[in-house]
Amino acid sequence: MDRKLIPMKITWLFSILLILLTAQLLKAQQKHALLIGISQYDDPNWNPINAANDTVILKDALLKRGFDESNVHCYGDRDDIT
Repeated sequence: MDRKLIPMKITWLFSILLILLTAQLLKAQQKHALLIGISQYDDPNWNPINAANDTVILKDALLKRGFDESNVHCYGDRDDIT
């Protein structure tokens, strides 16, 4: 075996191990989301909106993207925002 190739092989092996370790750490990350839906504003110039629908749509989209349901929290100014 050529002695000049040994450091290069070690470098490649270390690089591959580092990539695999990084991939595992990224895979193990937990995703969290806080969704806040405000439907009614104190300012009469603002029209009321249906934030309950928006938070439900966003929550569904996040769940499809890999968020765990227990890590997605929804709050708002109406009781139907869950």
